[in-house]
Amino acid sequence: MGHIEITNKAALQHGVVASWQFAGLLSAKAIRWELFCSGRWDRLGRHVVRLRGAPETEASKISAAVLLAGPGAHLCLASAARHWGWPNFASSPVHVQRTKSTNTVAHRGDSRLHESRRVPAGQLAFHDGVLVTTPSRTLVDIAAVVHRDRLARLLDWGWNRRQLTGHTVLGCLAQIGSRGRHGVAALRELIEERGQHYSPPATGLESRAAAVLRRHGYCGAVSQVNVGGRVWLGRVDLLVGSRVVVEVQSDLFHSSLTSREDDKARFDALGEAGFEVVEVWESDLWQGDAWVVRVARALAGTNRVVPAPR
Repeated sequence: MGHIEITNKAALQHGVVASWQFAGLLSAKAIRWELFCSGRWDRLGRHVVRLRGAPETEASKISAAVLLAGPGAHLCLASAARHWGWPNFASSPVHVQRTKSTNTVAHRGDSRLHESRRVPAGQLAFHDGVLVTTPSRTLVDIAAVVHRDRLARLLDWGWNRRQLTGHTVLGCLAQIGSRGRHGVAALRELIEERGQHYSPPATGLESRAAAVLRRHGYCGAVSQVNVGGRVWLGRVDLLVGSRVVVEVQSDLFHSSLTSREDDKARFDALGEAGFEVVEVWESDLWQGDAWVVRVARALAGTNRVVPAPR
């Protein structure tokens, strides 16, 4: 019976288990025999083993690193961000945290072991077989080590995928106490800019366009807004004020003849409904901020539909 329970647990943790996970469930003798005497497991540490023949993957290495740090240890910082699927975080070193009375960082192979005085239970979650800081807590921790612009993109990334909201991030800060923590002021400002009813950009292009608008003082731009009254006109990329629509066009998906015809019909409908439409192409976003002038003109009401020059 112990063999089945331990094997099932290993299947959930990428082939890796720790003996202390079965304390109180199985006898010490049964645990010791199965893990260290049966020949079915490869020993990774004093209490941690991997099922013999199980593939050594990135996920199994992460699981082993967390278990090797002991009960209550969890994935944190860049490794937690990568585990939640956030882009551009390296797989090594693996950042693991456990609760201790001092703040230190210890090295174990390609792992970094951090020690924290307090991590509330509500800020930890099991995800893909690994105990990890929640997306909200991960963002708070990451805020101390990334640039503000990247922090804004990560906030939008997690928000757009319903992993977090401004409310959950602020709740996390309230739990741990934010005084003196690096990056917290920037994080609070970013949440305040987005407002209570914020809907994050659906793409990286929209996120970049929104950031440019904020830099020019248009902090009220709202992403992914349904427009229209009795007749729904669609979901627009960005709404500036109440009547100016900014549509961010990908060169890959919107440059074909049929796409251009569809976009023209949609823009005409928006124009007839009283909206000012500013079309911004992907190349515009990487060549400077000149397109913001067209937004200013649209806000002034000097143009009804402002197509991007092609």
